[in-house]
Amino acid sequence: PSEKRAYKIVDTYKTRASLDRTSQTLIDSFKKVYSDLTALFIFPSFKIKTVLKLAGQGIVLPTGITRFTVSPRALHLNYPLHELSSAKPVEYKQEYLDNWIEQRVIKKGVRLYSEATFLFDE
Repeated sequence: PSEKRAYKIVDTYKTRASLDRTSQTLIDSFKKVYSDLTALFIFPSFKIKTVLKLAGQGIVLPTGITRFTVSPRALHLNYPLHELSSAKPVEYKQEYLDNWIEQRVIKKGVRLYSEATFLFDE
């Protein structure tokens, strides 16, 4: 099916070229930035629902061809994963998470950026 075609396309470039992923689809917008640009692959857009359905059927798409914007999103959360995977009831887990977040807020360990932000990693 089509996911096999997607793998074939990705396999043609993944080890032969440097690449950047973008949601931009107009090749002219890249010519100034990439003087040696040779190709622009445009994969179909996927809805989250579709990706979840495919995953539920055991169909895995190649890395980098699906992208979703999640807003708001939490960065550097570092929540203890053992709490999520424990056998404790969901109600307990929710209460524990709520208290954990509240403590982070009290200690001024949470910031909200309402504007678009570029974060340059160290």
